[in-house]
Amino acid sequence: MDSLLWLTLCAVLTVLIFDYTNGFHDAANVVATVIASRAMSPAMAVSVVGVFEFLGPLLGGTAVANTIGGVVDLAPLPRPLALLVLISGLLGAIIWNLITWWKGIPSSSSHGLVGGLVGAVLLAAGSGHVVWGWPPEGHLVGVAKVLLALVLSPVLGFVVGYLVHKLSHLLTRAAHPRINQKLRLAQYVTTAGLAFSHGANDAQKSMGVLTLVLVLGGFIPHFEVPFWVMLACATAITAGILSGGWRIVRTLGFAVFKVRPLARAGFPTHLRTGHPFRIDDGRPRIHQPRGRHVDHGHRRLRAPPPRALGQGRRDRDNLADHPARLRGHGCPGAAGPAPVGGLTLQNGEQAMDNTTPHRSIVRRVLERIFPSAPDFYTLLASQAEQVAHTVNLLVDFMESPEAAIAKQIKKDEHTADTVKVENIHTLNEAFSTPIDREDIYRAIMALDEVVNYCKSTVSEMDILGIQPDIYTHEMAVCLAEGVRALTAGYHKLGKAPLEAATDADIARKAERRVEKIYRKALAALFQGDDYLNMLKRREIYRHLSNAADRMAACGNTLHDIVVKLT
Repeated sequence: MDSLLWLTLCAVLTVLIFDYTNGFHDAANVVATVIASRAMSPAMAVSVVGVFEFLGPLLGGTAVANTIGGVVDLAPLPRPLALLVLISGLLGAIIWNLITWWKGIPSSSSHGLVGGLVGAVLLAAGSGHVVWGWPPEGHLVGVAKVLLALVLSPVLGFVVGYLVHKLSHLLTRAAHPRINQKLRLAQYVTTAGLAFSHGANDAQKSMGVLTLVLVLGGFIPHFEVPFWVMLACATAITAGILSGGWRIVRTLGFAVFKVRPLARAGFPTHLRTGHPFRIDDGRPRIHQPRGRHVDHGHRRLRAPPPRALGQGRRDRDNLADHPARLRGHGCPGAAGPAPVGGLTLQNGEQAMDNTTPHRSIVRRVLERIFPSAPDFYTLLASQAEQVAHTVNLLVDFMESPEAAIAKQIKKDEHTADTVKVENIHTLNEAFSTPIDREDIYRAIMALDEVVNYCKSTVSEMDILGIQPDIYTHEMAVCLAEGVRALTAGYHKLGKAPLEAATDADIARKAERRVEKIYRKALAALFQGDDYLNMLKRREIYRHLSNAADRMAACGNTLHDIVVKLT
């Protein structure tokens, strides 16, 4: 086999490798927004894009291939040298794609390829073999045509995008929230169209270079793209897409700009403390800062919220004889372990589960191609269960201040810290989330702070020698009611978010009852003249009030999530 044939085969392989890197590099531009907006899962987005990217080169013609094939003039050069020039230019483009992918930088593979070819030709044969395409040719060809597209494409994209957004805003500003479903379906159409056009455009670059290789190698007499070249390039770019350029997706979808689902009509996309919004009754409401209490306009429940399993000492004792009823509810004392936020609760003790299940090579490859999103609904619900368990222990302590209960509360605080760290780590590592990352983080931190205040309350009561009184008990009971509502709300969040809003309101109302008890306790406390005792008890009351404040913050976060989901 002669050297020309070897060079031709190496050039063909290099073209297909470039086409593959182009697929997983540039496909991120197609799937980034649809994944970030949560209209599609990563697996669904990649599947849809892969199908239409494959069809694009087969049905999109060869106009771009002809342009790329005419950027450089290699016909006067010896064929081995011309093939080496093409291989060098392709390797430069491949290295550029890999570097920008590794750094998560969105860039154009097209201009990387053109730059690589022009640079290799300039070094090997001089500028006379570059088709610059400047006038007086009469029309733009070669490099000039590519550079014009480089300048015009972002400008046209900005103008058209701005106009389309303004038009869509005018058409949907008074729309019903159900329009979100239609807009999600519309994203399937736009994503498929973008994938088709990307495949028809970008795969043709490789088709043009591969056809040029065949001409220089003497396998075809003139520049005409064979069908098998179309099929090979379509397959290579599709394989690259299925590999996923997730680093660039993170940059485009979450770093350059934040893409979020369209919020409920009448609500801003990001609710901030103190920003007005409207509920279905049309009355303006405000999320109040910490320490302020305003009725948020929700209807009161006709029946009190259900009591949680294991509530208080009496319920715990009554259920101790029925371990089957406790199984699966995350209650300590239940027969068998119950997972809580990556931990295992058994016989009232928390233990870390450090075992990592063995994953086969096939499974790891599939997870690499189709990254799965963690179930944050379950993670938040599990963390809320852990908080509910601690608060129930606090109620028990206020009924009977035993050292064993205080010790268990302190253990719970350490367990809660571990759960918090694990959940934050999961959040940091998650490729996509079903709800806003900021809201998940706020919920994780607020839930953990409730447990922190429970521990500080018990610890300082021990240090200061303070015994529980009727006010500490009442505040603890109200706190437990609110946390139970939060737990129920986070459990409902993934399946029935509108019902979760009611639970969030119950938690906020529980916080307002705690504040009323707190003021009542202060009024009674400062009637005497035992100032040292006043100061000590006020600290304990304040810790319980702070715990209630964080519980209300959890309720606000839960309600914000509901607003964005519905």
